Amino acid sequence: MKKVLLVCLGGLFLLSGCSSSDAPSCSSSDVKDLVLEISVEEMQKSLFYRFGRGASEMYEKVKSNNFDDIKENEKASWIKLREQYDSINNLTSDLILDSIRTSKVDDKLLKSTCEGNLNLNGKSFNITYDAQITDSGDLYVNVYGFY
Repeated sequence: MKKVLLVCLGGLFLLSGCSSSDAPSCSSSDVKDLVLEISVEEMQKSLFYRFGRGASEMYEKVKSNNFDDIKENEKASWIKLREQYDSINNLTSDLILDSIRTSKVDDKLLKSTCEGNLNLNGKSFNITYDAQITDSGDLYVNVYGFY
């Protein structure tokens, strides 16, 4: 699986092996799994937005768990960020996408525009996502609503 993330709107993922003559269903398991995967990664990234400039570099450092070049007196703060990052990973099984609604289907473009609610520990928020089959037959999912 190959990943590319959009910084300002959400994320997108490519999943090989999907081919269809119809637009993907908003509630298909492949689409829902990618929406949830993108959502978890976006929640992890949100830990770093408070740092402004350099947030993406900090995210990559924490994601890789590589603190070798960090000064000894700063390591505790970085380790705490890593613990928060890991705790979001652990929430994956509790994150639910429900109330899925299909807003638009374009079978010519093989694209569906969808809405749904992300629920975590009793809290819910609305997201929008697109699911489209690429020219090469891959599934492309783009999620909006995190910022």
